Amino acid sequence: MTEESAKELAITLGYASSLKESVEASHADRANVAEPVVYENYLDFEEYIMKTSHLEYVYVWSEFEGKWQVASWTTSMKMVHNGLCKPDYVFDYDWNGFEDLVPVAT
Repeated sequence: MTEESAKELAITLGYASSLKESVEASHADRANVAEPVVYENYLDFEEYIMKTSHLEYVYVWSEFEGKWQVASWTTSMKMVHNGLCKPDYVFDYDWNGFEDLVPVAT
């Protein structure tokens, strides 16, 4: 992936649940067709990501650092009693932040 193709993905694809081997292939069978969202600054983007805990991972191209980064959460399930005979479950999401994406295969 080049810096140019990363920018093209961010500008034209926006949200994607998966990526293919090329920008064109990523567009071909994508499930989400909403327009990309542009944030005023990185902190606004990070705040949105932190509050959107239903996302499993978030990948972002850091133009400043010239590399891909990934954000993640640690999810834990807790059992709570709701006053009935059957327990309920709640989920806690702990923000882990962004870290460098390290390729596992080349």
